[in-house]
Amino acid sequence: MTVPDLRIAPRQERGRQRVDAILDAAAALLDERGLAGVTTTEVARRAGTSVGGLYRYFPDVETLLRALAARNQERYWTSVLADDDGE
Repeated sequence: MTVPDLRIAPRQERGRQRVDAILDAAAALLDERGLAGVTTTEVARRAGTSVGGLYRYFPDVETLLRALAARNQERYWTSVLADDDGE
């Protein structure tokens, strides 16, 4: 997965897992509380990382949400293209 606007790209698997956990936490908060409920503090808490760990990859909430949208779009297109291959 390519995530736009990351401060640094994770080089190791645990870094990629941390980014995924952060994005998963942001998605859950967005579903539960809406846009106003997505804060760096709450995303970090749910992802099991520190706020500094979140900021290591994402400079702000807007960038985090853009990355989440990009991941969702990538997953959607992967699914659509996989379905087309099966027909």
